[in-house]
Amino acid sequence: MIPIFSIIVPFYNTEAMFYERTFNCLKGLPDELAEILVIDDGSKAESVVGLELYLSANLPEATVFHKVNGGQNSARQYGVDRAVGRYVLFLDSDDYLDVDA
Repeated sequence: MIPIFSIIVPFYNTEAMFYERTFNCLKGLPDELAEILVIDDGSKAESVVGLELYLSANLPEATVFHKVNGGQNSARQYGVDRAVGRYVLFLDSDDYLDVDA
């Protein structure tokens, strides 16, 4: 089944205290509603390890892609090229999406 939304989250060395809020608001979204694509844009190894540990424990349905640093627009386009949802939403790794949105 094709999800309605592809939620693309570019990630570059964001601290856990910020990205945890972002990803907590996406927990529990049904697969038919949204796919979650996290695009690591060349973060430092320690940032990536923390992110992957957090996601595997809290949001295992998210898909993480790694690419060479190219900036936020490059990471967004990378996600768009891999998205399968009917519509695309972008969240920064320190944003919050209200459940009622």
